[in-house]
Amino acid sequence: MRIGDKPLKDLSDRELEEELRRRRRARGQPVGAEPAARTERAREAAPRRAPPRREGRHPGWKVRQWYRNLELAPGASRDEVEVAYVRLSEKYHPDRHPDPEKRRVATQLAAGLREAYRGLLEALGDEE
Repeated sequence: MRIGDKPLKDLSDRELEEELRRRRRARGQPVGAEPAARTERAREAAPRRAPPRREGRHPGWKVRQWYRNLELAPGASRDEVEVAYVRLSEKYHPDRHPDPEKRRVATQLAAGLREAYRGLLEALGDEE
């Protein structure tokens, strides 16, 4: 990139500052101001974005996730779901982990396994 007849790397700090001022004037911003997106006031005044919604996902994404949580291939039978749930529940049961951090993680995993098991049974048309 060149500014005037000089390459950008050969410009002094003063010449770069002058070029920034010229470009800000051309955009209609005050000469001494930073671009609006960078000012503290603009950051405070900007509305916060909501977390992204998952509406754009394919309708079966949750069922696929449940199969993954139970380490099964999609389309597994009810019996396979039950066997996988029992196997993983025993493996990740919080009482098997004396370390508080591992127990906390195991509790979260067990909750995810329960959700997957119940969701898949419902999706397969069976009740607990």
